[in-house]
Amino acid sequence: MVLPIQPPPRSEDVAVRGWHALTVRIAWTLLSEGILLTKTALRDARTHVLFHIDPSTPLAHAEDLAEHRTREFVQRAKSRLYTESDPQDWAMPISSRWHSELTKSLNPLSRTVFLKHYGDGRSIQQLAQRLQVDTNTLEASRAGLREVVRGQAREDHVPLDGWDSARVDRLIHRLAAYSPGPCPSTFEVCSGGHPEHTKSCCRCSRMSRLVQRGMLKLEDLTAPSLGVRPNTELEILALHFHRDGLRHRDELIKALDVPKQPLGDDLLIIDASDFESISRTLIVAAELNTPGRDHIRGTRMRGFGQWRKGRLLGPLPAQAEQEARYRPWGIIDGIGELPQPMPEPPSARPVWLVDGVLALVTLLLFFPIVHAAPDTSATRFQPTFAEDESGIWVHMDVADTSTICVITEDAHGVHLRVAPDGPASKAKIALGDGTYRMYDVGEAVLVAQMTKPLPTFEHWINTTKQVSKLEQVEKALRTRFPNANIATYRKATP
Repeated sequence: MVLPIQPPPRSEDVAVRGWHALTVRIAWTLLSEGILLTKTALRDARTHVLFHIDPSTPLAHAEDLAEHRTREFVQRAKSRLYTESDPQDWAMPISSRWHSELTKSLNPLSRTVFLKHYGDGRSIQQLAQRLQVDTNTLEASRAGLREVVRGQAREDHVPLDGWDSARVDRLIHRLAAYSPGPCPSTFEVCSGGHPEHTKSCCRCSRMSRLVQRGMLKLEDLTAPSLGVRPNTELEILALHFHRDGLRHRDELIKALDVPKQPLGDDLLIIDASDFESISRTLIVAAELNTPGRDHIRGTRMRGFGQWRKGRLLGPLPAQAEQEARYRPWGIIDGIGELPQPMPEPPSARPVWLVDGVLALVTLLLFFPIVHAAPDTSATRFQPTFAEDESGIWVHMDVADTSTICVITEDAHGVHLRVAPDGPASKAKIALGDGTYRMYDVGEAVLVAQMTKPLPTFEHWINTTKQVSKLEQVEKALRTRFPNANIATYRKATP
């Protein structure tokens, strides 16, 4: 006797049973936010959304949350922190009774306002122009919808009377997107069937329009057999910068060879899987005061998330941001208290005074000899260097009117980092206190102080093809520019 093959039990995860509905809401929200609807954008936004939605969430509420999290995804992709007025409202599920009573109360004009203004996002001015109706008439219809919603909430003892019009409008927008179901099959709706249902169901209306316009395909609306819900875990480090240390955030981004994403004006999220290397970089940065210990703090967190092209999907950044802002300055989880900055190099002023006195005595005693001898003295030029696994830190104290040149070497050859075009060329590495500092990824660095600007220097080094090592550059520089003060540094061979 052959037993019939039983189909696998239907998944109760809203990510599976509501795949098409969530996809439609995510795609529609991306378009409303001005994002081009590509497969990559849709996939990444959906992954971000599913990290936030519990499997047992009712479909209508999951769709509602999908819109909220898609907006967060868009802001995160722009390296911004997501902020929204009254975010706690999204935790309140939409009442099916409110939706039912509101739709029953609609006349033709208010139905148009409900569907087109609140549902499709068209402005009152656009509707007035299209319908050839005075804007005051549409505003009155919109005010009537607000009162209907306030009345329904009052019956359910939900206090909306203190809400302003904008907050009530956001609630009506959610009601306009509410789709109670049940709905016909996706294929039938997208093939033009069930026109009456499609007209009255926001979900099916949007799905049909997106498919007809080629923005979604039927395969986009079908859940994959495996890997529906993302479940990757990772560890991150969230660094919060004091406003006085913000100028060093970009330097750290270049120094850290791991996935990372700046968020907002003062946050940096870092993949902490190689925390030992990150720790060394942060300690060196603190010793060099770039930024100092009083201008940075951080927290480590572990949870669900996924890195995609320099963006972190999932709830970790929002959680870590709140935690990082409550840490004491100078404390980073996993490192503890950062070290104090290294002391500044000793002042050369006493030495210069002694040298000046001796020079004056020598000048008076041996004037004829000194007068006849060529002046070979050079301006004291003492840059300091420090290194970590990824590169070299350079710190120098030179006059504002000086012209400097910085050249680095890596596996690909030598690179001109600061050209000696004139005193202004070094402004990008100025710290604002008369000193200059930069971080150069590579194996070696050369710093030269020139006696005068050399506008053609970049052309000279780019056309000197045989120059591939810093030693060759130094030799060529000393030959070509004998009056330049040159200092070099090469990382120690491990």
